Amino acid sequence: MKEFVEGGIYHVYNRGIEKRNIFLDDHDYQHFLWIVDEFVKPDHPTPGNKFFLRRSVGKEISILSYCLMPNHFHFLIKLQTLSGITKLMQRICTVYATYFNDRYSHEGKVLQGPYKGARVGSDAYLMQVSAYIHRNPTGLCANLGEYKYSSYQDYLGKKKTSWLNTSEILDIFKTKNEKSPSENYRNYVEGTDFKNIDDSFKTISLDG
Repeated sequence: MKEFVEGGIYHVYNRGIEKRNIFLDDHDYQHFLWIVDEFVKPDHPTPGNKFFLRRSVGKEISILSYCLMPNHFHFLIKLQTLSGITKLMQRICTVYATYFNDRYSHEGKVLQGPYKGARVGSDAYLMQVSAYIHRNPTGLCANLGEYKYSSYQDYLGKKKTSWLNTSEILDIFKTKNEKSPSENYRNYVEGTDFKNIDDSFKTISLDG
């Protein structure tokens, strides 16, 4: 996907070369998220880290959700500038690949290639993509709400990631019932039969 629209929302993803795992332990997951954190902080990177300060894209994108899996990752990103996603993904992938190769004495590519992505064109589709991303760990854990390497806990109010924008999606789940948007979202993600939707997304994205 090469064309972008300012204000557009995009599902962006990538995976390990030859479907190999790119996160081998907790430290790898945490380091990847630290890299994301440093690149999306608009004005306050880690003190003394001028590398990230010069390359921050925090004012060019807004991350709505994410999920890291053993051999791939997903982001849902809203664009503020046309080049925001390209900058973010190139920088994250380059820095993480360098870290991975150094840590594991690995040579060659870590990721399959350039990231892939698709524009999300409606609220209905936005709801489905977000649910698909947060349902990715199904089978890896008994309770999706306990999975540490996705933004689902932010949506449930269990944690608060400074660079994550949950309001774009949770606002869709504001209703007149007594339940909170987080409760309505959880019921949607965990209480809806997504089997066909999950399968179709897997075909389009990671197997496409």
